[in-house]
This record gives sequence, C-alpha cells and structure tokens, in this order.
Amino acid sequence: MHAEGHQIASHTWSHQNASQLTNTQFTNQMVWNEIALNSILGFFPTYMRPPYSICEKNCQNILSKLGYHIIYFDLDTEGYLNDDPTLIQNSKDIWDQAVDGSDPTKDSFLQIEHDIHYQTVYNLTDYILTSLFELGYRSVTVGECLGDPASNWYRAGPSGTNTSKPTPPTRTTASVAPTRTGVSVDGSCGNGVTCAGSRFGTCCSAYGYCGTTDDYCSLDNGCQVAWGSCDGAGTTTSITTGTTISTRSTSLPSTSTAPPAQTGLAVSTDGRCGAEVQETCAGSSFGPCCSPAGKCSSNTISCLALLGCQKAYGTCI
Repeated sequence: MHAEGHQIASHTWSHQNASQLTNTQFTNQMVWNEIALNSILGFFPTYMRPPYSICEKNCQNILSKLGYHIIYFDLDTEGYLNDDPTLIQNSKDIWDQAVDGSDPTKDSFLQIEHDIHYQTVYNLTDYILTSLFELGYRSVTVGECLGDPASNWYRAGPSGTNTSKPTPPTRTTASVAPTRTGVSVDGSCGNGVTCAGSRFGTCCSAYGYCGTTDDYCSLDNGCQVAWGSCDGAGTTTSITTGTTISTRSTSLPSTSTAPPAQTGLAVSTDGRCGAEVQETCAGSSFGPCCSPAGKCSSNTISCLALLGCQKAYGTCI
C-alpha cells in the first residue's frame, strides 16, 4: 500500500471511543499501533483520525504530546450505511450533490470511505473515481491535499525488537470509590465495574478490559482480582460500597485454529461479528477471525487471541 503511493495514518489499535478511555488507555491505543506499524514498515505516521471522529480535550492533548496531526473530513457519502446493492445509490447521490457545480481549480474535498464494506469497495469507489476524473479533479493523499510535504508524514521508529511496551496503569484498589457499578456492558472494567458475568470475558486486565486469555487472567500480567476472575486468585472480593462481587479461579481456555463448535450463530455477511450483532466469522468470506473491533479478518494480528481475538465468534490462534 505504501509502495503504491498511499499515505498511511493511524486510527488507534482497536477503534475505541477516546472519550470513554482513561488517558493511559488512550495513550496505549496509540502506542500499540505505533509498535505494530513500526514492526511492519520501519516507521510510523504523524497523521491520525480518531475513531468515530471523537476527540475531546484530553484526547487532543495526548495526541499533541505524541506528535500527531488530527485529521477529520468534510465529505461523507455514508457508504457504511448503504452497504447493499439496493441502497448504494444513496451514497452516489451524496457524492453527486457535493461535486455538482464545483470547480476543480478552487474546490477540494477531504472524503471518507471505509474499505471493509463490499458495496463501497466494488461499486461506489469506481463510480467516484470515474466522476472525479471526468470533472477534472485529482485523487491525492491527505497530506498533499493539505499542502504538507511528504517528509512530515512519518517518523522513524526503533529497529529490531527493542521497542518498549507502554507501562500498565496503576491497579485500581478496593478503597477507590467507584463512579459506576455492576457487570461490564462495554468490555471495560475496574473502578466499580466487574467482568464477572460479562459476555466479554471474566478477567479484568491491567489495562481495564475484560477477556479470557492469559494476557487478561494472569496475575503476573496485572489481572485485577478486584474486578473479576484471575488465574489462581481467591473467590470473593468485597468493595467499599458494600457490594460483594463473586469471582472464581478459572483455567484458561485453550486457543485453536480449528473452527469453533456449532453455536447457532449466523455467519457474518457484512464483515461484522461479535456479541453486538451475534454473528460469527467462521465460514465468512471476510475472514475466519473476529477481531477485538468486531470485524471479520484473516489478518494474523486480528487472529491472535493474545490481542483480543474473539474466539466465541470465529477462529483464533
């Protein structure tokens, strides 16, 4: 992709809403992506677009300290809402309305599309490019559109395997007054929210997320016994609010490259997977693995159980 002239930018590690993360959690989202991109490319970007295009003051401050340009868009054809042969014309109409009567000598657009949607990739893109060139526009990178020299788009990262990992946040203790309580409904945990009974997994990791692998459940990796099950931990934890949360030690499930047993879940037809849509990637044309972001993929990183691959909804390694 880079060799073909595309500009590589960051969109965080697992596409979480920055406004719902702690400063440490959001920083880790950026640093983990830097580590991955640097290991693949030998460098990492200075440009990023926040997931859901949400980046409040704390998010902006963190990205500024990390040396990022925050990028948004001014044209959205909503292809992700029209991923059906009978609906994609809606996105074409949005494009036509934006460019009709425009002047390529004066006008420009920062357009957003999502390459995980079939109709966007195989239908809408061809329509847009044909229209774009017929009207006299050029398709360029974001950096070029903004007049930023290519030398500013990337930073050289460390070589080899010496890239340091982000430091896990300080564990939440039972003496901290929780701001909300109960079983996790969004995969986050700590400070009053437990993974015990959560569909995301019973263990609360050092980074404040529910899961089932050793990365989440091992005390050596910082598993938070106060907010769920940990390998070798006790059975009950009391919280200062008077609420008692039951936890239990569990043996970690083994991961396998074999397809999961029949679960009654529908096979994904649009690339989405996981608890929210109750669809599996097993047998899907988009890939057999359900990534932490709820997308079917055959990418090795998406398939790693250690990094949050959802084995209940597909294959993990």
